[in-house]
Amino acid sequence: MDSPTTQRPNKEFGRAWVKYHPSIWGDHFIAASPDSMQRLDAQKGRGEELKVVVRSMFSTVNDPLLKMNLIDAVQRLGVAYHFEIDIDKALRQIHDDHINGTDDGFDLQTLALQFRLLRQQGYNVSSSVFTKFKDDEGNFSAILSSDTRGLLSLYEAAFLGIHGDDILDEAISFTTVHLKSALPHLSAPLTKLVELALEIPLHRRLERLQTRSYISIYEEDEERNDVLLEFAKLEFHRLQSLHQRDLRDISLWWKEMDLAGKLPFTRDRVVEAYFWTTGVYFEPHYSRARMIMTKMIAFATVMDDTYDIYGTLEELELLTATIERWDRGDMDQLPDCMKVFFIALLDEIDAIEDELTGEGKSYRIYYLKEALEQKRQHVASAVECCMKEHGISYQESIQKLREEVASGWKDINKECLKPTPVPTAVMNVILNFTRVLEIIYQHRDGYTDSSFETKERIILLFVDPIPL
Repeated sequence: MDSPTTQRPNKEFGRAWVKYHPSIWGDHFIAASPDSMQRLDAQKGRGEELKVVVRSMFSTVNDPLLKMNLIDAVQRLGVAYHFEIDIDKALRQIHDDHINGTDDGFDLQTLALQFRLLRQQGYNVSSSVFTKFKDDEGNFSAILSSDTRGLLSLYEAAFLGIHGDDILDEAISFTTVHLKSALPHLSAPLTKLVELALEIPLHRRLERLQTRSYISIYEEDEERNDVLLEFAKLEFHRLQSLHQRDLRDISLWWKEMDLAGKLPFTRDRVVEAYFWTTGVYFEPHYSRARMIMTKMIAFATVMDDTYDIYGTLEELELLTATIERWDRGDMDQLPDCMKVFFIALLDEIDAIEDELTGEGKSYRIYYLKEALEQKRQHVASAVECCMKEHGISYQESIQKLREEVASGWKDINKECLKPTPVPTAVMNVILNFTRVLEIIYQHRDGYTDSSFETKERIILLFVDPIPL
């Protein structure tokens, strides 16, 4: 397999472009068994029974710590969207209790869990609650170094910080050192929890990947709730089958359109685009949104490669003008390959518009058209720009950019606190989109070169089942 950065001349067009690796998946999701949904029909009734039992726990569990543990488990196991009202009600009561000072006696693990759950829910609770764990010199007490579960809980909470939460920045440094030191001496399932946290903190992790990992971790927990565990497993199977069906449909659409064959200079990454989309919204009722977003990412990929790699300046100026006018009769001067792309784009937008018009939602197409019209220029990488702007080395630029990313997360965390400038559902989309970027570009450009971590993650979510 050629390196994804290898230059190869194209004999037909007399150009050079980056030769990306071909699709890893081929027809895998098209050929996959279409009857997985039927196999789950027998489990549907059991799932509904378990959901009723889990919902009853929110009213029968009264101890604050047990209720917080329940909420935490429900969220980590990926079934929280079934119980949003129950969780909101429970956390509202926990917040009221916090305001009244009933949590003064909480230990580090419990207080950090409460802080994280409330901040996740948009409550702007003060980070000063952790000052009681500092010594007379203003440092976190050395005695905490032996409390691994408390350290882990504080570590996860600290990533909900906003600008001004200096104590949480200190907490990240303090807990990271001690968690790394403790890791060789831990046993399952705590070992895996710490490893996952140090790789990517919970607040920045994709929910479906978190769920996939946490089900096996929770299964080893001696204090697990077997009803909740069974429900989470059934729900993972159900969602995996729904996502496989989506992937079958989107793969068929992509294959029939054959843009990857007609435009060999572009990346063939429709499965990876769907993985990206499920990171933004995975729930069953967002199936159509996932399909539309995946298609738009696929088109954006073609456009990106056309602008960045294939097209000449003159051709790209013509393409930009044609897209801005959004007129089929205005593309005669375009090269044939760009005509292929433009026609496919218009056909798909028209099809989506027809579908939404019947529901009175055609206004949304306006925003799509205003966007794929964004003119993309050839630009240097962020690292290169940073090196040039500040006159620093490559490694220094990497560190500076990491600091800027951390600052950006604080901005996002602040905007997610109540009252939010837009509805919470919209904020969650932005938050999840950021999480996708965090995971895809964690070690490399995992979208362009998807043969490493991205491939493994797609297999975990859409190929390999979990044992029931």
